[in-house]
This record gives sequence, C-alpha cells and structure tokens, in this order.
Amino acid sequence: MKKLTIAAILLALPLQIFAQIFINEIDYDQPSTDTGEFIELTGTAGTYNNVTIVLMNGNGNTPYNTIDLGNITLTDETNGFGFYVIGTGTVSEADFNFSNPDNNVQNGAPDGVELQVDGTIVDAASYEGELNDSNGDPMEVATPDDSYWEGDEGKSIGRVGLDGSRWEVMDNSPGAKNNGQSLEQGLPVISNVFHSPSPPNETESVTVTADVTDADGTISSVELFVSIDGGDFSSSAMTNSSGDTYSGTIAAQSVGTEVSFYIEATDNDTKTSQSSTYEYTVISSSGYSIAEIQETSDAGTGGDCYPSPYVGQPVSFSGIVTASSEGTRFVQDARSLWSGVKVYDSDATFTVGDSVSITGSVSEYFGMTEVSDLSDYTIHTSDNSIYDPMEVSTGTLGGGCSSQGESYEGMLVVLNDVTVTGTADQYGQWFVDDGSGEAEIEDTFFPYEPTAGEQFDQIIGVVNYGYEEYEVLPRSEDDLVKNADAPTISGITSSPDFVRANNQIEIRVTIEPTVGSIDSAVILYGSGGSFPNTAALYPESGNEYVGIIPAQSGNSEFQYKIYTEDDQGNSVESPEKTIFVAAESPMEIGTLRDDISTYEGQVVTVSGIVTIGAGVLVDTRTEAYIQDASGRGVQLFHPDLMDNIARGDKVTAVGRASVFDGILEIENFRYTIESTDNTLPEAEELTIAEANNSAWEGTFIRFTGTITDKWWAGGGTNLEVADETDTTIVRIWDVTGIDTTDFAVGTQEKFRGVAGIYIDDGQTVHQLLLGYESDYGTQVSTDPEDLTQPQKFALSGAYPNPFNPATNITWHLDKAGQHELAVYNLLGQKIRVLSTGYATAGRHMTQWNAGDQPSGIYFFRLTADGRTLIKKATLLR
Repeated sequence: MKKLTIAAILLALPLQIFAQIFINEIDYDQPSTDTGEFIELTGTAGTYNNVTIVLMNGNGNTPYNTIDLGNITLTDETNGFGFYVIGTGTVSEADFNFSNPDNNVQNGAPDGVELQVDGTIVDAASYEGELNDSNGDPMEVATPDDSYWEGDEGKSIGRVGLDGSRWEVMDNSPGAKNNGQSLEQGLPVISNVFHSPSPPNETESVTVTADVTDADGTISSVELFVSIDGGDFSSSAMTNSSGDTYSGTIAAQSVGTEVSFYIEATDNDTKTSQSSTYEYTVISSSGYSIAEIQETSDAGTGGDCYPSPYVGQPVSFSGIVTASSEGTRFVQDARSLWSGVKVYDSDATFTVGDSVSITGSVSEYFGMTEVSDLSDYTIHTSDNSIYDPMEVSTGTLGGGCSSQGESYEGMLVVLNDVTVTGTADQYGQWFVDDGSGEAEIEDTFFPYEPTAGEQFDQIIGVVNYGYEEYEVLPRSEDDLVKNADAPTISGITSSPDFVRANNQIEIRVTIEPTVGSIDSAVILYGSGGSFPNTAALYPESGNEYVGIIPAQSGNSEFQYKIYTEDDQGNSVESPEKTIFVAAESPMEIGTLRDDISTYEGQVVTVSGIVTIGAGVLVDTRTEAYIQDASGRGVQLFHPDLMDNIARGDKVTAVGRASVFDGILEIENFRYTIESTDNTLPEAEELTIAEANNSAWEGTFIRFTGTITDKWWAGGGTNLEVADETDTTIVRIWDVTGIDTTDFAVGTQEKFRGVAGIYIDDGQTVHQLLLGYESDYGTQVSTDPEDLTQPQKFALSGAYPNPFNPATNITWHLDKAGQHELAVYNLLGQKIRVLSTGYATAGRHMTQWNAGDQPSGIYFFRLTADGRTLIKKATLLR
C-alpha cells in the first residue's frame, strides 16, 4: 500500500524551454495490489518530438527503466490542453503501454519520473521521498498536502492545476480531466497551506496561513471557508500578513468538533482558484486515558479487530514507555486491561522508562490500534519504573481476533510455564502453549531461535496484533525466563514411520539432566487432549531412552508426550506429538465418496495409484491425488511438501477425511509407498457435459474439446474448452512447467487429468487439473477464421472475490449488439457504468477499481437484448 506523507515544501524544478508539457498524474501502487499503474502527461495541444520517460530510483539516483515514446501528439481536450497516458496492459485508456506490466512505476521508495523532450529534462517529480534527477537537480516532490491516506490502493496522485501547482490524492482517472483540476492559464495559485496549532484543543483558536500568488496580475481577495461538524461552509476574509502570505482565524470549538476548511482566491481578472479541503478534530486539553482510546465493544469489519472509537482522530495522552525499537514504541498508563497502546513514529526519540505526553492520530494498521503522525510529544522524566506485566494465558491470545485478546493489545504481559510447540519460521514467528492453546511469539525487538519442546517459566513481552493473530514481542533475552536447572528433552522419534493396527510403537528420546540425575521418565499418551495412559522409558545408552506404546486400533489417532523429573525435583514435559494408526485393510475410495456424511471428520485408511504427484500442482505443500480399483480418486493434503510421492506410486495413506470448498481430502495424512512405476488407472472417457459433475471430483478423467478462450489468472493459465455438449476449464498451474504457448484458441486437443472444482460466489465451477505434458495432445487443428465457436450470454463471477480495491469481471455476449455492464450497491443504486454501447459477440473482460467506495457487497448487472444477469462481489478494505 502506498503511504502518502506531508510535503511542506514543493522543490520547484527550474523552468525549461519545453515547460508546456509536464507530468500531471501518477499511479504507482504495487502491481499485486493495483495492476493499473500509469503516468499521465499533460501539455499544450500539439506534437512533441523524441519524448522519453525515465523512471528513477533513490538507490544512487539511478534510472531503472527508460520508455522511448518517440513523437507524440496531444489533441485539444480542454482549454487548449491534451493528455497522454503511459500505462500497464490493464490500463485501457493508455496511449502507450509498458511491454512488461510488472514493477514499472513502483520500484521501492523513493521513486521518481523524469520527462525529457529531445534529450532535455523538462519536468521531474519524485514520490515516496525526495530524489534528484539524472542531472543532479532536486525533483519536484509529488506528494499531496493531505497527511496520510489509509487504504488508498487504486487511487493516484495528480496536480490540481498547471505545472508547479500542488498535488493531491484523486480517483484513478488516466486520460480524463481530473476532478478539481483547471488547465486554464493565469489562475491564482494557493500553496503552503498550514493551520496551527494542529490539532487544537477546546481552548485554542486556529490560525490558517497560505501563500497566494498570481503570475499575470494581482490578488484581489482571499477568503477562508469553514464548516463545523459537516454543516454549511461560511466565509471570512483572510488578511495579507506579509509578502504573498495570507492569514485567517477559526474560533475555538468544543472537544470532538470536526472542522473542515478551504481557501478561495480571486485575482484582478476575476479568475478564482480553490484549495483542497483540510480537516481537523478538536482534542481535549486534559488528554485521554489510554483505555478511553482503546476500549470498545465494536468487533469491527473488513479486517479491523475491535478498532478504537477514535480512529482517524487526533488524541493526547500520557504514559510510561514499556518497549522501544526504531519507529515502534509501546506506552502504558495503568496496570489494567486496555491500558497499553502502540505508537509509531520514526522520528520520535523516547525510549523504555520515559514518562511521555503524546499528541497524534489514531489509526488501525492490519487490525492493530496505533497512534502515529505525532504532532507533538514531551519527555517529562526518564529511567522510570515500568508497570509489572499482567499475566495472561496463551489460549487467551491464540485463535485470532477476540474481545478477550483485544483487551491486552499494547500491554506488557507475561506467559507462565509455556512449551515451544512451533519453531521460528522465516518471519521470526514461533509458538508456545501453556496448555490452554497456542500463542504466537514474534521477533520484532529480539530474535531468538527456539527448539521444539523448549520450556520457559516465563515469557514477557508487549502484545501486538497482525495478520489476524495476537503476538507477544519479547524485548530482550531477559524476557525469556526458564528454569535453568530443569532437564532437557530432545531428539524424540517414533517407529515405524507408518503405523498399522498391529504395530507396537517404539519411542526414542534423549533426556539430559542439568543438575543431579534423572529420577524418572515416562511416556504419557491418550487422545482429545487427555493423557491417562503411561508407558515406561528405560535408559538404553547414556542419555538415550526407549519405551514402547502398545498397538492401537486401526483408523484412530492418539497423542503422546514425554515427562521427566530429576532427583532435585526439577521437571519438564515435551510438546505433544500425534500419530495416525492405519487399518489393516484400506477402504475403497468409492465407498468413502458415496458415504462421506458418515466418514467426514473420521480417521480413514485408503490406498491407490498416484495420478498427480506431490509438488506438481503446488510446490509449497502436498496436494497429490490417488485412485483405486473403485474407479474413484481423492486428494491427499498435507501442509508440508512430500515431494517423493510421484505419479505411478502405489500409496497407502491414513488421515482425517474432510471436505474443503467441495474437495474431499485425506488431511494431514501419514503414508507408505507400497510400490513404484505402476500402470496408471484408465482415465474415464467423458463428454465435457459429463465431466461437469461433482461426482468425478478427484478422479482421473479425459475428454476432447476445442480451445475457445485462454487467459492467465492467479498463478496459472485457464483454457476454456468446448465440445458439442458444454464448456469447461482446463487449469494449468505455472509450477507444472507446461509451456502454455502450445495452446492456441481454435485448436482441438485431447486432455487427461484429475477432475477438480472450486467455489466462486457460492457456485461450483468445474475444471480439469492438467499436471503433465504427456496428458495432452493435438488431435485436429482448425483455422481459427474458419472455426464456428459456440457463443453464450454469460456473466462470470468477479476475480478476485473478495477484492481490494480492483477486480476483473468476465462477460460474454452470444451476439453483437448494445449492452450495459454496471455496478450497484446494496441500496440498489447504480454507482458506476463499467461498459456500455455496442460490443461484439464473444468474451470480454472489464476491470472495476473501487478505490473510492466503502467496504461492502456490490452487484454487477449485465443487460443485453432484453436479458439481464447479476453477480455479487465483496470489497474488503
């Protein structure tokens, strides 16, 4: 997401001879967020020779992309001015598109755009930080005066007047006259608008100042327009205080009052300009308690987690700093729930133990309440005692957003008697459990590499929230407290790897005393979180112990853990481990599928030949398929990648039967490979209409059809394939390595793969999962011009859905003619027409960027030839 920061001063580039063309608007979101990046040029209508765009990066002020536009012509669109848009392939209004749509405009802060005509730099603008052009001169700072925009993916920054005028956030609108922009020459210019104090309290009036100039005359009047709590704007004259500076006053208002204002200037030619609208909220002179800022019963929507009632408002409060790193602090004002808050400001200098008073703005960052954009802070004293941490269970902080967990957000807490259940991943996240459920530990302040089963008497840290999880952030090694005298448990193994009903299970473990000697060691085992059974562990060699768990019944699961105690009374317990026990005789996959209501959630054993191996469709986890003599198949799913499961292997697997989005899975399975290089099951020969049946999900099938459409979506290529009975999708994930350039619209192909489904807007969509080059081949080639393709009237679901802020809508017309594709809100109001007028028969795709709309449900309505289709999508911010 782009963050738009205050730019108090615009660094003006020296006027060049070609100043009649300039950079007018920029959209630079990451392509993964907004694929509609563009740069818009504006200038006096006419032809410009040898025009070049150079994209600059702050790493050494070097260019990373040069775009040669050649000779371009700007036609008169408004007041003698024209527009020229350079964009990605998804910007339909572009005059020129990048050859590669990825990372052309956004390349990591700071970035800049340099405009050259015949080799001379005529304009240069930087964003996300200050930057010099290739001549070493400072670029104009293209960031708006508005102080931080949250959730503005899909919007752009553009000028509100001619070259040198201010920039503001606006709707994504390449090639159009921008909202609020006037390209008439000779208008008054309003710049450097400030108000002080910012924000004011209820005792303070506000002074507003601005620089107002007129290039071809004089200023006749400047007025300040003010609105209180959304009421009508009233005006008062601003006075010329010195030089080009004008000032006005807004009277003191009560706490919580929302004040909006703008400035209007008129010159001696009666031409008028208007500034952006600025806003502030009046804060309390006595400040707030942190609990007032934090405490709420509103669970929030759209990814927020119990958002502060003061989101978007300025607040003042005081407290003691409990944790500190570069840019991030935590402040607490009591040892009671809701009394801690995160403060984010890269320029602040306070640290742990400081007593501070802070004024800043409240925001929600991925569900975490923050006070940022500090307008003022005071360090009263340093080296103060901080609050004792509050005790909290791991279960209270586990499981995602909750009212109980939220009350600890920002607080200094302590977790007691915890065991490491998950070691650190690539993001420095690990997990501990005190028996009430897992909680996440994060390395924001202090990195640590735990070992599985490691135990801590205490973990102290502040509570953060991110990616839908609460996390405890230890501040240093001193926050990880353990019984240094307890024995250590490591190297737990069980055998056999694949457990059947007649197998005893051998457990091996290394147990080392820290002081004294080991007095006892046992295996505890059971199920459902209970461990009523024990099995003795015996020393075998040195610190190596071995024990036996007796054979368990087939199609079951159980958990076990190790407990040991030394002769000094110090004890330790390992994390629990799970074992699935396979039945002696696997069940038929067909029986499982035909009676899934009975078996869903149960442990089952199946056996079959691998039709698609692990790592073929996705290479970060296991999604393999097997099929048995019943002629039916099923997916084997595991969050870890078991890439030794290959096509042709005969695999016996035991795991929990589950249904996820209509897909039957054997989940978290254990397996053994019985044999390799087996003959594949015969793929069921089907028509496409027959293949579009959920009964075949997971089964090896084949059909022949003509490719009628082709597009890339979300990590793979989709082929729309038709025969005389129906159409379906052949899905080819990028990770398969299949060269999709082999497939051309109008070619008839034979396909073999596993029948798959996915759920789109509540509807089941059928597809064939193609995993291997040997599973397709050309049967008949037909000249596309001679091909009669079946057309249809259809409106596909939005993709992605939910979305933020842009989504793609695919629609089909069965014959050429007039149409309308429009967006409606829940009130039935038409808010946007996406496409209208004459359109050819066939498939069309239209993008909707909802950057100016609130979160919620929207409807797409396609009408043509007296017929109507409607689809629903959800915007989540």
